[in-house]
Amino acid sequence: MTLRTKLIVSLVTTVIITMFVHGYWSIQQDRENLVREMRVGMIGLSRSIQAALRYIYGEEKDVKATQNFIDSLGRSGNIHGIVVYDGSGKRIAVSVSLTDTKEFPNLDPAPVLSIDPRRVLADGNGVDGYIESPANPVYYRIEPILDSSNRLVGAFVLGRRGTGYNLTLEARRNRIIMTAAILIAVLSVVILFLVQRSKDAGKSALKSREEMKSVCSLPNSIRCAKSCRTCTANSSRSNRSV
Repeated sequence: MTLRTKLIVSLVTTVIITMFVHGYWSIQQDRENLVREMRVGMIGLSRSIQAALRYIYGEEKDVKATQNFIDSLGRSGNIHGIVVYDGSGKRIAVSVSLTDTKEFPNLDPAPVLSIDPRRVLADGNGVDGYIESPANPVYYRIEPILDSSNRLVGAFVLGRRGTGYNLTLEARRNRIIMTAAILIAVLSVVILFLVQRSKDAGKSALKSREEMKSVCSLPNSIRCAKSCRTCTANSSRSNRSV
């Protein structure tokens, strides 16, 4: 393996490992930032929904009004989806944003509809979580529904689908790959230039040494004659200058 090949292989290996580590941590950081952004406003929205459902469903037990209310929040094409459950865990209302998705195939309702509210129905404490989905990740909150006597009568799931989340991470990953490719290409060209320049310098030095050896290998009389001619030529130039 030539020096040039060794240098390029070492360079490519180092760059790939460095960019892999950098890319992994960058994407993880982007993931955390996006999840944090998805959480913004969800707590306040879930509290507002909980207060409204306390009266609409907790007191009045009006399922139709409950359906109309969640449809007004989770309209078709909305990234938010709401599912209401009764005290036994039976689904009684689903927002239209989770049922009318023909025109919005990217808003997969399955992750939100598959969330189990029984843990909240068991202890009455709200929980939140995050679901990785091939289409769009989902951040969700499960909150209890209480009546005026603070008795647990049901629960609801509020899910926010992260539309464009995977596209953002893919764009980030592509930028990292492009940066690594450009870096490898530029450094490879620089290495090739330096190696070639070193080879040319080595050839010149070798040629000079060979010329010196050829001169030194001549008989003494010839070297002396050459030296005399050189001295004579130098003297003539000196006299002319005077």
